[in-house]
Order: sequence, then structure tokens, then C-alpha cells
Amino acid sequence: MNFSYWEKSSLITSNHFTIIGSGIVGLFAAIEIVNKFPAKKVVVIERNFLPEGASTKNAGFACFGSVSELTDDLQNMSLNQIMTLVELRFKGLEKLIKTLGKERIEYKNSGNWELFSAESYKDFEDKIEFWNQHLKDITGENTFQLKNGKNFAFHGFDKYVFNQYEGAINTGLMMQNLMQLAREKGITIFNGLEITRFEENQNEVSLYQNDNLILKTENLIICNNGFARQFLPQFDVKPARNNVFVTSKIQGLSFDTCFHLDKGYTYFRNVDSNRVLIGGARNLDIENEETTEIGINPKIKTHLIEILKDKIIPNQNFTIDYEWSGVLGVGKEKFPIIKKLSPRVYCAVRMGGMGVAIGSMVGQKAAEIIEE
Repeated sequence: MNFSYWEKSSLITSNHFTIIGSGIVGLFAAIEIVNKFPAKKVVVIERNFLPEGASTKNAGFACFGSVSELTDDLQNMSLNQIMTLVELRFKGLEKLIKTLGKERIEYKNSGNWELFSAESYKDFEDKIEFWNQHLKDITGENTFQLKNGKNFAFHGFDKYVFNQYEGAINTGLMMQNLMQLAREKGITIFNGLEITRFEENQNEVSLYQNDNLILKTENLIICNNGFARQFLPQFDVKPARNNVFVTSKIQGLSFDTCFHLDKGYTYFRNVDSNRVLIGGARNLDIENEETTEIGINPKIKTHLIEILKDKIIPNQNFTIDYEWSGVLGVGKEKFPIIKKLSPRVYCAVRMGGMGVAIGSMVGQKAAEIIEE
């Protein structure tokens, strides 16, 4: 690589901590490390111009789990694990809001609705009180409430369960202000720099792009979530691509809040007061969506547009003005993996599709396991 003396002496070497991944987890980890070790130099590396994971590619839901999703989690996790996870998510949202402020993330405490058909609701009817009892010490009383949703003018949904403690944010604004905060604390962020491998010895970790040595660091923290399999093949964390679509402007929308259906796999909300954002549904094609390739799945796109036309905004003419995909980090269990892997290498990955909620706390806990 063609590095000058100045680049080598000031930017490429003498880094105390280097973080791979500039999403929510990576930036919060960097901020927490600087808070813990003010004299240390911290560098964050991002493979793309903007994070290609989920931090700015998500739908902007400030949520911690719906009735059907939490119930489904019981198949792979214990109740105690789920409660610990929900608490991390709930505290993570509080930390995110406290760190950046409601205005700087456009936080709306509008609540969140889960939609059911009459038939699907039968499987979860008795779970509302079950989860309310278990969640009350974390979130507050009556987290989930069965309410009348006829004012939304949707078709095909018979039961509406409202969560008063969730809301929505602008994730682009969130990341803009989070990066600004990191830079104000003296953290260096390198964008467009892909690390393909690293080598650790007794004194340092060397980071490479193919055969080219990029930089050396005293400690490495891997926070690239959906792309973590490249560095952490030993762990149950795999990519899960999510597709998101935003409609053209629609006059007279009957809602200004957020919605989930199908165990949280599909979601939609109002954006800009006159557009509908809809996304998810990766459970329709799980195998093909276990990829880090950025692209749109036509099967999923067709399915989501049909939901828009048949159930959410029937009798409305619209086009899809925006479409994109992001990559989550998931596993059989949703609990994040926060570990010290060797004397100089750490990881904080597998957000389980809840990075907005849990990311700040995972970043904090990654910093907590780092020793002086």
C-alpha cells in the first residue's frame, strides 16, 4: 500500500482499539471505550461508504418484541433468556434516546400494533396476559392491549394488539448524529475500507485487505453483525437479508404509526405522513435470504405489494418509489454474542433483527469486557 510517513505515523499505526463495523454497535462500542479509556486512540473501520448491514437499512422501528414473536422465541430460548433479552432491548432504546435526544433521532412514541386474522389470533389470545405479567417489571403495566382497530380501514385483520411502549425513529438521522458524536470524541472513522483477514501476535493485531497490510492495532473488536461469519465461523451467526419498500405519496392515509404481523417477520409504517413503508417477509424464502449480497428478492417484493393492495391501502393507486435491502445478523438464538476471543480480539455480534433497540447496550457491554 502507498502510505506516506505521516499516514503511517498518525493513522495506520499506534491504534489502541480498532473496531470493524460502523453501525450502531460499532459506534456505541467506540464511544463507550473512549469514555472508559479517554487517553486511548480508537479507530472504526467500515467496508462501505455507508453501513451495508442494518443500522441505516432498517425500517426505523423502536421495538423490543411483539406477542407472537416473543411466543415464537420460546421454541428456542428459555423464558429467563427472553426476559433478559427484552430488558436489554428496552434499556437500549432508553440509552439511545438519552445519548442522542429525541429530536436528533426524530423519535415518536406512537406505539406499535400487531395485526392478526381471527384464526391466527386463537394461537396467541391467552399470551397477552402472560407477557404482560412477565414484562411489567421491565416496561410497565399493560404492555400489550387488545384494542379496536377499525379506524385504520385495513382489510383482512380482525384483532389489533397495541404496545404502548414502542415507537419509531429516523435511522438515517440517528446514524448521522451518532457518527458526529463519535468524531467529537476523537474517534477516527475510515469508510470504504474492507478488511478480509487479521493476524494476532503477542503485541498487536495486524489487519489485511487480501495480502496488503492495512493497519496495526493493540486490540480488535469485531462488530460487523450480519457479515461476522467471515471472521467468526465458529459461532451461530449468519446473514439474513431484509427487503424494504416505500410507496409513492398517498393522500388521506388512515394511520401514522407502526405495525407488525406474522411473528414480526412483516412490518409496515407511515413515513413522511403520506407514504407507506413495508418490509421483511424473509420467512417466505429463508434459504435465498441467508446472504450478504445486496439486492431485491422478487418473490418477496410481489408478496409485500399484494399485502399493500389487498389489505393495507386497498383501492389506492401507488408505485414503489424506494427499495433497498439490509443484512441482519441472526442465529437459532437471538441473544447477542459478546465475547473476548483471545488476548487482543473481542466480538459483539448477532443482534437478532433488533439492532435499533439493543445496539447501544451491546456496544456498552463490549466495552465493559475490555480490560485495561
